[in-house]
Amino acid sequence: MKRRWMVIPLLALAFGACRNGYTDNKPKDIVEIPVLKLETQDTSLTNDYVADMQAVKNVEVR
Repeated sequence: MKRRWMVIPLLALAFGACRNGYTDNKPKDIVEIPVLKLETQDTSLTNDYVADMQAVKNVEVR
């Protein structure tokens, strides 16, 4: 019974906070953000990796 009395005021606060009548009439400042211009270029990548392949059944390839 005590929980019901605690829930009712919380619901009233929650629904009261969701009003559409509140408007923010302050002017918004426009902030300039620096932007980089990207250019495409060809790049060659050569990397050697050490690998060991394992399987359920190891097969020797000749």
